[in-house]
Amino acid sequence: MKKVVFILLLLFSIRVHAAVSLSCPSETKLGTKIECKVNATEDVTTTSFKISSDYNATVTPTWGHVESAGLHTFNKETSTSLTVATISMTLNKEGSNTITLTEVPEQGSISSNVNVTNTKSDNANLASLTVNGKAVEGFNKDKTEYKVKVNTNKVTIEAKSEDSKAQVNVPGSQNLSLGDQTYNITVTSESGTDKNYKLTITYEAPKDTDNSLKTLELYNGGTKLKELEYKSGVYTYEGIKVKTDVAKLTIKATVNNSKAKFVEDYGPRDAELDYGENILHVRVEAESGDVADYSIKVNREDGRSTDTSLSKLVVNDVEVELKDKVYEYQVDVRYNETKSRIDATTNNKASKVEYTDIDLVSGLNEPIKLTVTSENNTTKEYTIRINRLSEEESKITLQKIEVVNYDINFSKFTEEYDIKLRPGDDKLKFVVLPSEGIKTNELNNENLKNKSTVILRVTDDEKTWTYKFNIITDEKESSNTLLFIILIVLLLGIGGAIVFIILKKKKRKEEIKEEKQENLGKTELIADTQVLTPVNEEVKSTPSLDEVELVKKVKDDNKEEVK
Repeated sequence: MKKVVFILLLLFSIRVHAAVSLSCPSETKLGTKIECKVNATEDVTTTSFKISSDYNATVTPTWGHVESAGLHTFNKETSTSLTVATISMTLNKEGSNTITLTEVPEQGSISSNVNVTNTKSDNANLASLTVNGKAVEGFNKDKTEYKVKVNTNKVTIEAKSEDSKAQVNVPGSQNLSLGDQTYNITVTSESGTDKNYKLTITYEAPKDTDNSLKTLELYNGGTKLKELEYKSGVYTYEGIKVKTDVAKLTIKATVNNSKAKFVEDYGPRDAELDYGENILHVRVEAESGDVADYSIKVNREDGRSTDTSLSKLVVNDVEVELKDKVYEYQVDVRYNETKSRIDATTNNKASKVEYTDIDLVSGLNEPIKLTVTSENNTTKEYTIRINRLSEEESKITLQKIEVVNYDINFSKFTEEYDIKLRPGDDKLKFVVLPSEGIKTNELNNENLKNKSTVILRVTDDEKTWTYKFNIITDEKESSNTLLFIILIVLLLGIGGAIVFIILKKKKRKEEIKEEKQENLGKTELIADTQVLTPVNEEVKSTPSLDEVELVKKVKDDNKEEVK
């Protein structure tokens, strides 16, 4: 019994005094970095320690960490790890090395021994091999022969060993002659083992780098497009437009250097055009492998129709009254209709209609989304709400009421409508469908004005419906119309007066002209009489004063006429 108690006390004592421990590798090579772990038991929440600066160690904490004057303090906080920190260091002393942590609470110090051996490495591998700064293709440390092609007469060969203690004998900078030259790179390990790498460099004459074009043209059939004007050194061409019926262009091009070539699929060819912007590429590869890209932006006019309108829409045998720019409709169908049936016709034959039929239940159903896609893929969505009438409602004979020249969006279940009366109208004209088996009675449908109410009663064999039509007039518009009429009347009156004055003046001129001609005849008669009288004869009679005045007046009138 005493032995058991003693063992328990001993275990408890060990647990208390071994709460924090240091674990390091038991053996390592000289100059090799090692990592030691500082671990704690579960009941430890805080601890601290110092480590000698001789080790040039790095402390990486796992717990919360604060360092002050070389003392590292740790707090477990929310960490679940039993590792307090990791200590990294490089041991440069051969033989046994003791790593000691001091100022550990309740323990004072803790330590761990590491045996450092000075065994020399046999590693004679290369880690890298480059020519003119470019890694040799396919390099692998276990592969010892390589071939490289260059087009320059001077190269720099560089290599690095995998083991830092190994020695590398590398050729460095070398002048080349045309053809093959072979170089050896020797790696000597720390232990003195040699490994040889063979590098063959082939110097080829420099290749031509000219990847320019000599000509670049676009043709539509046999017609050259003047919009494309090739200029040396220009790689992007824009602003080329073609009509909608041009679906293909021919690219014609030639390279400037006979050693250059077109990249496959990017040389002279027929290029298909989509509607809108197209980017055509011409690519030239120089002898050296350098590639130049020439881009040509061509905009094909999109003449396809954008029309997404419907010319006809029939839902379960009920034709819907379509309206411009209206995309939502409600249709009443009879009770015996159990599944939607839609017949939609587009205004443009190239447009397409897509929708999904639905099963009908009594009342207003989930809307049907009907999509019209135009020729150029523009889409417009129409919403169709189908109201399946009850069995009682389906017995109603009345289908539709129209008001000539007015759009009332009639529904037999809507009993009141507002109508904006057109100027000049004083009565409404109704069309009731079906026309047979229906009787109508109109009230107050005369001398309509603002706020008038027209009553229309529709009766079949079983029921009478009463509909109200509230009249609205635009008084300002009426006033403007009246002013316009008055203005027209005034203009007509003024025009008539002007015509009357012109005609009257014309008539007076004709009368004056007739008087002149009559007076002129008299004057000529008097003049003839005077001429016929002999000079030596005695004048038997002298013209009267009135005749003289008449002659003078005629002459004056003639002068005025000339003017």
